[in-house]
Amino acid sequence: MTPQEIAARLSAKQKGQIFSLTWRRKCKIKKGISHIVEKETHAQARLAEYANHAPVKQGVLNGERLPPEAPKGAKEVFYIGNVKFFNMMSGKTCLAVPLAGNSPVAKYYVDGQLSAEPDFLLASEKVQPESKEELAVKHLTPYKLVNCQDIIDIR
Repeated sequence: MTPQEIAARLSAKQKGQIFSLTWRRKCKIKKGISHIVEKETHAQARLAEYANHAPVKQGVLNGERLPPEAPKGAKEVFYIGNVKFFNMMSGKTCLAVPLAGNSPVAKYYVDGQLSAEPDFLLASEKVQPESKEELAVKHLTPYKLVNCQDIIDIR
């Protein structure tokens, strides 16, 4: 999807409202493997600024953390309506997605067919994110930057 299409889909949502997002991207796999592996993730997100989430805001107010900045690799921050995007140094445009609600659900596709998690993924693909509770202790909240081209559905 383009940033304009994403903003149009989210234009009816109010700030703070939860929405569902599905994206599908290619996975990094071990050398010598000729399969195409994709990971499709379905997650709930909140249309809100990262800095306005309670653990982050409280940490800043208490002086226990600095105010959030743009993520590493971000060249430019821009808005379309009330939706925040980042132009990255890599040339990608990413949607800023503070996660909310249930934990994200992932499905794997090997050569276009639904599959169990393949054993030939790189270790970086298998990293388990910290829980909301672990992040809250550090005055953080679950957050993803999703490449706009990888987004396949918004509800």
